Amino acid sequence: LIFVLSAENFNKSYRRLRYLQYYGEYRQKQITHIINTKTEMKNILLQLKEKKAQKEQLKSETEKEKLELSKDKEEQTQILSKLKKQESELLKKLNEQKKADKQLQESIKRLIAEEMRKAREEAERKAKLLAEQKAKENAKNKNKNNKTENNPTNKPTPSAENKTTSTELLLTPEEQLLNDKFEVNRGKLPWPTERGVILSSYGEHEHAVLKGVKVRNDGIYISTLPNAKVRSIFDGEVSKVLAIPGKNKIVLIKHGNYFTVYANLSDVFVQPGQKVKTKQYIGIASTDFDEDKTYVELQIWNGNIKLNPELWIARSN
Repeated sequence: LIFVLSAENFNKSYRRLRYLQYYGEYRQKQITHIINTKTEMKNILLQLKEKKAQKEQLKSETEKEKLELSKDKEEQTQILSKLKKQESELLKKLNEQKKADKQLQESIKRLIAEEMRKAREEAERKAKLLAEQKAKENAKNKNKNNKTENNPTNKPTPSAENKTTSTELLLTPEEQLLNDKFEVNRGKLPWPTERGVILSSYGEHEHAVLKGVKVRNDGIYISTLPNAKVRSIFDGEVSKVLAIPGKNKIVLIKHGNYFTVYANLSDVFVQPGQKVKTKQYIGIASTDFDEDKTYVELQIWNGNIKLNPELWIARSN
């Protein structure tokens, strides 16, 4: 105000007033501009902070994903290593199983060959004894009758009448009757366990886990309850009790020309030469604690020919 009033004349005073008005307006515009610029800078700074936060979050998520991917890769490597180890263990167990199967098969064949030899020798012994008796009778009757009607050379000897194939035994009448009864009951024989399901079938088939690997079973594997008792599927006579690594204890029962084999027993109740009846308990099924399963293996042989047990036992037990 002093600056306006101190002018020399009115015109100068007016000019000074106008100058002050323009200057005030200018300053007000500058203040407004500064305030707007400051607000814009704050907004820009806020946006930069948000973008920085987003980038940091993205970086954190990326690092997390990398960590998770690395963890997944490590887990996959561990799983793959575990699967390879399991596959190696399965192959090893399968080879051990094949070795045990071969050993059991050879034992059965030796037993059947021994049974055939004994039966043949017994038949020959009886034939020789009968021939001697006939010869004595003929000698007594020779002076009374010179006819050749009773000459043993004109009649077939018992050994000729009892000729069998190489796969069959020379059976006594009692054994022949048992053999015939066994054949008649094909498809109706009881199961070796009171409860169970067929775990693995007879013959060659794909391995349940290993791709491209085939297994061959000489019998059937029946899964049952722990400590389940195993029973004979028909009347017969115990021929052999043995133990084979991978098969545990084994019982072989003779039914005329037929044999039934019961493998993977933890305990046995019978002994060689003992007569057994249908469904008589002969042992206890063994449990594989590594795989947590209890099973018994059943094989059926006709002489030295393997048969499919599923065709001989009843459809359900």
